[in-house]
Amino acid sequence: MKRRKLFLMVVPVLVLAASVFAPADARPPAVNISLPESYIANPCPGRYISHGGSGPGQVFCLSPTNTVASINVPAPWLSSRAPALSLVNIPTFFQLDWDAASLGFQDSPALTVSYPSGGATDRLVNVRFQLRLRPIEASAPENGLATGNLAFAASSGVVLVNAADTGNAYYDYACTAGIPEINSPANPLLTVAIAQGGYRSCDAIRGLLSSSMGNPFREALERYPNWTAPTMAQFLAFSPYASIYGPGMDHGSPAFQIEATTYAIVEARPVWDQHTERSEQTIVDCKWEYWREYDFIDWRRWPDPVYCRNVTVVTWGTYCEPARGNCPYGHPDDWWTPVALVEAHVVRGPDGTYGTTYDFASVQSQALLTAP
Repeated sequence: MKRRKLFLMVVPVLVLAASVFAPADARPPAVNISLPESYIANPCPGRYISHGGSGPGQVFCLSPTNTVASINVPAPWLSSRAPALSLVNIPTFFQLDWDAASLGFQDSPALTVSYPSGGATDRLVNVRFQLRLRPIEASAPENGLATGNLAFAASSGVVLVNAADTGNAYYDYACTAGIPEINSPANPLLTVAIAQGGYRSCDAIRGLLSSSMGNPFREALERYPNWTAPTMAQFLAFSPYASIYGPGMDHGSPAFQIEATTYAIVEARPVWDQHTERSEQTIVDCKWEYWREYDFIDWRRWPDPVYCRNVTVVTWGTYCEPARGNCPYGHPDDWWTPVALVEAHVVRGPDGTYGTTYDFASVQSQALLTAP
């Protein structure tokens, strides 16, 4: 019996010794930066451009996480026109602005991404993808106009002229009827004062335009860097022909068309709040209910539970925060990557509607509408 008692005394001591020297394991993994680098190098593997029509053009980016980011292409706005009725050989003046209502963007939904698959060691917290647009210089088409990254073209038979280019031969042709002593082929309505039903001069018509809407990009420069108000504030369109065979429609009548093309380069980048790393630590957890399955008995805990297990606890600690500039793959400000070129064919008319073209009828003036 004594030997048996001695044996019973020895066993708890051996178990106690095993529990005292059970190691706690904490193994921080090597940080894996392959996924962040791949996101930075290719933030927009799929993309689609909508030219609008009933609204501004949009660029859509399908990200590596299968989420979608988008940004609107600013639309040129013919915010004012004069006169309201376009007559043959009478210039129609337009005020040119950027449409503030067309600006806008939507980042992709934020996700927390764990990687690599099958045994994640790293996490990127609140990953989202963003787009921005930079303007690129436009070239004027034949008989068209360009200002910054915006180009205008018109139907055959229509002439477009920068209103500031008063020395232009076309401008002189359109406006010389305002000088009575010159025998001009232009419509004589331009020699009649507005009070008498005419227009008097090009300057008088321009005076009917509303003032500029200003530069809408002041509050949106982060997503529209280098965009400014158009350097061509006003332009005129005129035709020596009626638009009876025009390709467009204006109030049910055949109409000439003005097409606007906005040029920009699309840039994309990923952003996340934190890069965290996985860490494991083995702790001892003791409960009475472990009596059927336990790793060891810790008699020191008596009268508290003595049946114990070694439990692995996983924690995610912050490795770096990109916005603070402490990540090995750089700062988000340097992650913008060109992904596409945009040519958006959208224009907003004076009535506030959007279209792929701006249509206006040019009417042949009759004898009753000319100078008395």
